[in-house]
Amino acid sequence: MTKLEKIRQKIIEAVPEIVALKFGCEITDGEYNFVIYRETKQNFWTKELNERGSIFQFSKPLKGFKIIGRQINLEDILRAVGERLREGKFDKVIGVTDVGTFWVGYNDKGMRRMDLMMDNEGGFINWLFGIPLQDQPEPTINFIYEIFYGKSL
Repeated sequence: MTKLEKIRQKIIEAVPEIVALKFGCEITDGEYNFVIYRETKQNFWTKELNERGSIFQFSKPLKGFKIIGRQINLEDILRAVGERLREGKFDKVIGVTDVGTFWVGYNDKGMRRMDLMMDNEGGFINWLFGIPLQDQPEPTINFIYEIFYGKSL
């Protein structure tokens, strides 16, 4: 399992509506991927995710399809981090500045501290707004992976 798959698994545990069968949800029959763009009482209307973009109608309930879900965004990441914090699985607060830079807040000898997160090359770790998780820069994906699977930040 890749880092992205592991992160996705943790995020879906905390935000299960990512895999809800509704607008924006991606599904696959194993050969082709489709995205749901309309739903009626009897059917899902989908668009094929390829260069043709053909439109298909599938009856409810969907049979023979695997639900991939919608793309994961920054809100999903922050909701999952908040869930870990409420469950006591994380002792630091994580946020994002107005320009997308991640920060970590914690208590240091009774004082509140906030550190902007930096990668190994001295650059800030940023979320590119409007871009889903899988298309974020490698340092951002590594940072998010560390949140859920690392020993410490």
